[in-house]
Amino acid sequence: MKKSYRWTVTPPRDPGLIEKLSSEINVPQTITRILVNRGIDSYAGARMFFRPEIADLHDPFLMDGMNLAVDRVLKALELSEKILVFGDYDVDGTSSAAMMVLFLRELGADAISHIPDRVRVCPPPASTVAPITEPPSSSPSTAASPRSNRSSTPGRRAWTSSSATIMNRPTSCRTPSPSSIP
Repeated sequence: MKKSYRWTVTPPRDPGLIEKLSSEINVPQTITRILVNRGIDSYAGARMFFRPEIADLHDPFLMDGMNLAVDRVLKALELSEKILVFGDYDVDGTSSAAMMVLFLRELGADAISHIPDRVRVCPPPASTVAPITEPPSSSPSTAASPRSNRSSTPGRRAWTSSSATIMNRPTSCRTPSPSSIP
């Protein structure tokens, strides 16, 4: 039996506020309703949401492991190592992986990306990474998603070699059951 899904939109707290803010910021009321439901209920709040200043953003070094990640990338740049950016298959994952590769290349890095197949769980192509037989003596770092402080692939660790940063990955692909596909 096929499942069907429906969006449930929270009713507005104050329809008058939606109408007023919608005209102030010149966006449709549907978008304004979403903003208000997220706690953005003023022109200043909407401006900060749509046009944030650098000072309004969180310090990226608050993310657990950021210092280690930056140090490792700087070391890879210094030693001219190949860098593999492991992205995610959703729109922010592909966009952030592409932007990171472009940024690293501007810094002179030999950077490539890998976006996993959404249906088949596969490692990056063997040609893009150096094989690793043993983990390095130093402690591995966990591959982190660019938007959170959790591992992008729970239980997996990123190992480094002289030619690439790679994931400790399965040796073959598997196709997950339909119930496990988001």
